[in-house]
Amino acid sequence: MATIATLTIGQAPRVDIIPVLEKFIPTDAMAHFGVLDGLTDAEVARDYAPAAGEKVLVSRLKSGMEARLGDSKIEAGLLRKIKAIEEQGFAVIMLLCTGEFHSLKTKHAMLIEPDRVIPAALSSIMGDKQLGILVPAEEQIKEQLSKWHALSKTPVCAAASPYSGTEQDVIKAGLAVKSMGADAIILDCMGYNMQHLNWLTAALDIPVILSNRFMAAIVGQFVK
Repeated sequence: MATIATLTIGQAPRVDIIPVLEKFIPTDAMAHFGVLDGLTDAEVARDYAPAAGEKVLVSRLKSGMEARLGDSKIEAGLLRKIKAIEEQGFAVIMLLCTGEFHSLKTKHAMLIEPDRVIPAALSSIMGDKQLGILVPAEEQIKEQLSKWHALSKTPVCAAASPYSGTEQDVIKAGLAVKSMGADAIILDCMGYNMQHLNWLTAALDIPVILSNRFMAAIVGQFVK
């Protein structure tokens, strides 16, 4: 019986992420949900596109297409979906997004949010070393300062989409943060996968951390 619900801000199932999760969490222990489940591409664009000046989140639709989403609309959608998931009796809800959210809550289930786990862990691990961050969109770079405020050094950042970016795009972004002094790189989106990790580790000689693998290793400890 599934006890862990994964929740993407895009559409489930996240076939690009599930193979990584299954290395740490049994397949039959998980059920998959998405904020945008059941919506057409046109409905997603109409209801969830970012407004002018709104923070941008990036996710994947079931078609494989990239979706650029407004964070306030997605946060409201997450709250509705979390309520529905809890009503189905899941003990653990794993959020498949590294974006910052401030009002998410549950009544009974354990809600595991990457934006509360990964920055705290890496800030303590990195010490006085320089962290490089890859994000999907250029607009997200300026938002990293508040999210990673606990680091002793301001992070260096570059953008490459895990959904539409090519191998060349991803490696170029990795080389950019390395040239800015990065001692390690975090792929700060759940959409980056083992292919992106392999491209970067082949091109660079510094550690590269995959967010979804990092989180799956933690959440796997909660499987009964």
